[in-house]
Amino acid sequence: MPLRAEGPAAAVAAHPETVGDKASRLRNKATLTAHDHQERLEELAGVRQAFQRITEGAADAIARAFHDAKQRKRCGDDRPLQAITQECVGRLRGGESLQVVDAGIAGGVKVADPSTGAFFKIAEDTVGIYRGSSVMADKAAKHELAMLTHLHDADAARLLTVPLASCVDVTVRDAAGRPERVYRVQGFSRHAVGGRTLRVGSGDGGVTAHVCAELDGVAEELAAGLHLAPSLKTPSSGLFTRHEYRRRQDSCGCVILILAGAASGGAAGGRLG
Repeated sequence: MPLRAEGPAAAVAAHPETVGDKASRLRNKATLTAHDHQERLEELAGVRQAFQRITEGAADAIARAFHDAKQRKRCGDDRPLQAITQECVGRLRGGESLQVVDAGIAGGVKVADPSTGAFFKIAEDTVGIYRGSSVMADKAAKHELAMLTHLHDADAARLLTVPLASCVDVTVRDAAGRPERVYRVQGFSRHAVGGRTLRVGSGDGGVTAHVCAELDGVAEELAAGLHLAPSLKTPSSGLFTRHEYRRRQDSCGCVILILAGAASGGAAGGRLG
């Protein structure tokens, strides 16, 4: 019987359908005939092409702004690189709706476009994770895209909401037209997920962990489908958050999981996937 979860984490503000929203809707759309199935695949292909165009449209402004920001940083601007990049991107054509965001330290500078629901990042080592090697940062970007491609095609994909992804290499040139640097810009469709939506696993590098007995079966099936081994490591802080749901059946026969509460503590049973 199908499951559906309800609760504070599932509530999101109404917003216009983005390209990522449309892709998720089409991937989950039921089809009854071969014609319907083929039509759905063609619509999905069109959505992916549209997202590629979105990435291409933003990549040039992002790469040039980041390049200019690094040059200004080298010339003595002591502001954070993200702040300089935001100032630079706002001056470029195509950068009016782009916002530099603070979202972790790996993956370089991150930029969001609320108007399209897209999220971008430059494969550049800005904090020394790869000892300043742009080559290694590019390799990490390639692995990330390969992983998303696999997840789109995996048998367990029905349990996942996988973002659209694309990659554009941008050559930044000087005033004379000579190439100065090539930047790899990755684009992803954004999803309404965050710290408050996490139910199983850790969102802070293993400091704390979340467990939910109702989702153990889903997590185990997903891990088996993706050939992932369970993690037996306890969080370094010893703190768990346990999420509990109660079941209710709606008029269509679907079993709805309603969030009953979340409790934090220093002990919890079960495994983390």
